[in-house]
Amino acid sequence: MQTARKLDFLVIGAQKCATSWIYYCLKEHPEILLPEDKYELAYLGGEMYNKNGEDWYWGRFKENISYKFRGDISVDYMYDISTPENLRPYVDHPKFIASLRHPTDRLISSYYWLVRKGHLPNLPIEEGVKPLLDQKPGFSDSDIGGVYEAVNRGFYGEQLERFADAYSYENLYVAAYENISRDGLTEIKKIYNFIGVDANYVPKSLSVRPKKNSYNPILLKMERLFSRKTLAGKVLAKVANVSNQLLSQKDNEKKPEVLSPKVKDRITELYRPHIDHTLDIINRLPKGQGPAVDDLVKLWNLKRP
Repeated sequence: MQTARKLDFLVIGAQKCATSWIYYCLKEHPEILLPEDKYELAYLGGEMYNKNGEDWYWGRFKENISYKFRGDISVDYMYDISTPENLRPYVDHPKFIASLRHPTDRLISSYYWLVRKGHLPNLPIEEGVKPLLDQKPGFSDSDIGGVYEAVNRGFYGEQLERFADAYSYENLYVAAYENISRDGLTEIKKIYNFIGVDANYVPKSLSVRPKKNSYNPILLKMERLFSRKTLAGKVLAKVANVSNQLLSQKDNEKKPEVLSPKVKDRITELYRPHIDHTLDIINRLPKGQGPAVDDLVKLWNLKRP
């Protein structure tokens, strides 16, 4: 059991890429200690941490004498450019775990999440993403309203490179969301192995599919009316997730087509500089610490750069 206020590993993101599923699978492992609740804003160096202090942050961990490795998880670790430096007092030889998803699919999921939270107007996504379509490749213009954060969180290459440069490529592991959805057991075993715990452990949360956003306009409207801090809001969120779990099983993972192929291809084209950067970073990882680039190209249905 450790006593120092140190972290051995961090799941750093990305947003809408099965990090909640990873959290529950890791939290069940008897050799791992994580905060009792997954709360994105409660990350080291974030506004909530700076407001409440170290005692509050470390108090989120319930001590467990059997654990070997302590970690934390928040998608804001990957998004916050100051994270690598903010972590230095709390890590010695940290391991970083990222889960990535086709950036256009991630943008779609993030768009609906922002609509549900009331951060974006409840518009059809084809209308909501129109400001993006006249951008230059790479999305160089940040003056596109509230949707820009959703876009920017898909700039995986530059986000991962910050961690690789500050620590090393040997400290970084990358999982593909698409592989998690297809074969979660294999992926969580690889993550267990990277952390250094018993990879033969099978968590109960394995059978729970990664959360899926509801694209149902009625559920979206109702979720916007009720905060998730209220009982009604929590019930609606649960209903939406269970409904999507059942639909996913029934439709054999068939994803709803919420963007026309033309618009989706255009957004992927705009992401292409960031996709190429991401592939380059993954290609630099030690063998076994990420998907093969050729496999990821196939998973994301990309043309070779």
